[in-house]
Amino acid sequence: MARQLVKGREEGDSVVQYAHEAMNHRFAIFPAGAADSVEQANDLVCAMATGIEGQPHKAVRELFDELDDILGRYLAVRPADARGAVIATDRPEDGLLRYLLQSAAARGLAVYDIELFRLYDPRGRVDVEVELCGLALLPYVTPTLLRDLVLRPTWPAPENPFLILARGEHDHIQAYRDPNGTYQFEYRDGGPDAHFQFFTADCGLVADVMWAWVNDDPSWRTAVRWSPLVLDDDDSYRSSPSINSTIHVDRNSDRELGFSDTDGQPFLAYHAGNPGNEVDGDDRPVPTGWVLHVDRDESFVTGVLGFNRVDDALTAAETYLGVSPASQDRRPRRCVSLLDERREDGSWLNLDATLQPDGSLRIDGQDLGPVTEPVSPDGEYEYGYTIAAQDVPAMVIALGGQHGTDIIDLLEHHWSGAQSYGLGAAIRSSGVPHHFWNYP
Repeated sequence: MARQLVKGREEGDSVVQYAHEAMNHRFAIFPAGAADSVEQANDLVCAMATGIEGQPHKAVRELFDELDDILGRYLAVRPADARGAVIATDRPEDGLLRYLLQSAAARGLAVYDIELFRLYDPRGRVDVEVELCGLALLPYVTPTLLRDLVLRPTWPAPENPFLILARGEHDHIQAYRDPNGTYQFEYRDGGPDAHFQFFTADCGLVADVMWAWVNDDPSWRTAVRWSPLVLDDDDSYRSSPSINSTIHVDRNSDRELGFSDTDGQPFLAYHAGNPGNEVDGDDRPVPTGWVLHVDRDESFVTGVLGFNRVDDALTAAETYLGVSPASQDRRPRRCVSLLDERREDGSWLNLDATLQPDGSLRIDGQDLGPVTEPVSPDGEYEYGYTIAAQDVPAMVIALGGQHGTDIIDLLEHHWSGAQSYGLGAAIRSSGVPHHFWNYP
């Protein structure tokens, strides 16, 4: 790659600077502990831009000495000083980020991705191979970093949002985020015949299970209800219903369920009609009536479809799967995003509502960035409310609904977007029993 030397390397000079118009992905490097959060890292970078202050730390100088052989791909945006340095590259995913993180961690240095607002702090790290979107590699994770990677798995390829943690070819755990926010969560434990999956919309659960796996904490095996996967003839994976699976169905609903509602378990959905004579991927007419869904990669299960009566569909589904139906009073899990707001200062506000299978309601919020400054020292604030199933009808009334109003529909249409800012206050003042939690 052609480059122009702006400042030559001199005796004892640990900062070499190159200019290249494509080098626009910037990283700040500073001693671990100089910034404990994204917000503090931002403040440090802004302070570094105001002028030179003192001499670079020995660790920073040593890092630049090591990087000297590959500095043709880097640009020192500003001379290093006592606070750290800022460098840039054009394609950090091409192995450079992994090399930089390894070298920095070995010297007790943190790396802050200025473009992604992502802090790589090596304190408390666990070394494991991390793959992002099939392109970028990282050498370690920490609890905070892992949670951020699960929440934002879209760099460097937004069209391929998945994250893999691996100890070997047949020993890994991974998560793929669907456009609807559902995570396809999988692990392999020794070979293709030991591959399992789970579906959830709870990013916190995904991060917690992955962190337990990283630390060899056996709780990850029982934290979720894994279902086995089997290989088709073409070596692609498809789900295999577990003998302990249940069939989810709501007799009184014509709303099509999804695997995120049932944690990946089989479900019966009602298809109202096919006026356009549509066909599926195998050129079969899309059926009407009650249909059993088993595999998220297959539209329907041949032979268990087109039933007019749900009782007949249940009988056929039980025979097909060899399992019993879920309780008809048990509601499928339903989720809705009430707020997903990104601000110009880098803040990110999220709020989700989930109606659990047992009928209880969860409201989960996560705020990231400068907006958390009044309440959080690390740039992240999480909180939530839980309302027991027996108290949900009263909460519906308290939030402006009527008897029989669906709580998820009510929240989606009356408490989303800007209206969500007042939801917490409405819950607290409702007089309806609820549980509140927050961190920190």
